[in-house]
Amino acid sequence: RVIELAAELAETANSNAVSDAGSAGAMAGAALHAAALNVKINATSVQDQTAAQGWLSALAGYQERARQATQRLHAAIEQRGGITI
Repeated sequence: RVIELAAELAETANSNAVSDAGSAGAMAGAALHAAALNVKINATSVQDQTAAQGWLSALAGYQERARQATQRLHAAIEQRGGITI
């Protein structure tokens, strides 16, 4: 959700805040990546593979939302901030 909020900020807030929104999005993306590593390693080590598949499915949904929000964020940074990503 943080990346989505960062994209919204980059799209609508004062253009001077675009780099702040980009930084927030980058940090949130890094946090999601770190959490994904933990989910994936834990999913391989639990006996309840039904639960593990549920975790991995939820993770895939979060990653897709983050991917879409990151695309929006980058587009806003490039358009409003004049920064090439």
